[in-house]
Amino acid sequence: MNTISKFVIAGGILLLIFGSIFGFSGIAELDEQGKKVSDYISDADTEITKQYTDADGMGSSGWLIMIEGEYLDENDDNRTDACSDMTFSITDEFGNNVTEKSGQFECYMGEEWSDELLDPVEDDGWIVVAYVCDTISEEFEFGCSEGVSYTITSNKSMKLYDSDKMNQVIGEIILAKVIPAGGAGFLGCCLLIIGGIMALTMGKKSEPVVMYQQGAVAMNPNNTHMSQPVLQQQHESYETPAQTGLTPPSGGL
Repeated sequence: MNTISKFVIAGGILLLIFGSIFGFSGIAELDEQGKKVSDYISDADTEITKQYTDADGMGSSGWLIMIEGEYLDENDDNRTDACSDMTFSITDEFGNNVTEKSGQFECYMGEEWSDELLDPVEDDGWIVVAYVCDTISEEFEFGCSEGVSYTITSNKSMKLYDSDKMNQVIGEIILAKVIPAGGAGFLGCCLLIIGGIMALTMGKKSEPVVMYQQGAVAMNPNNTHMSQPVLQQQHESYETPAQTGLTPPSGGL
């Protein structure tokens, strides 16, 4: 194995180790973050006020509004039964009613879609019923302004889950650890493959050429073809033998 291939393989191994360490660290941190959902859920109240922020200008996944209840639809009207007698409204800090503009009161339970799919904590006695300031979703066109506070009011006790803030933290972990770890692992695998190919194809010594001369075998690695046979030189004292055959008469028969 030549020196270059050794360095390439060593670099691949180091990148794989780096990627594995950071990858497992990132996954563990994501798992730990998933257990902190309660940190992003407000206390229960019939009136909740929160300021809308969108620092990157790319939109927000908004807030989920939850009430006590279960995901049941006993009357088969595709709406959660707990919402049957619920009132819901949104007012901005200027006193304008922006319920239809800035939120969506769903309580939906259909065969293909249900608010239960977005519930941050399963089977905790609280169900998702509405969405506020979700400006990043293609399905909704909520109009919420940067820095403006919005007050959600209902006749039932509610909790607000700040899904956008939670998603921001998860995104930062993915960008800082998971993606770099994945890139390092991929590059490490590529270097190992390249180094292995180089080790197999580079640095091989050429076989010496065997040269035959006058019945003897000579090894000459500098020649690439067989040498011509050498003719034996006649001795100076050598005489041509006299002809012993019959000579025809000069005059003919």
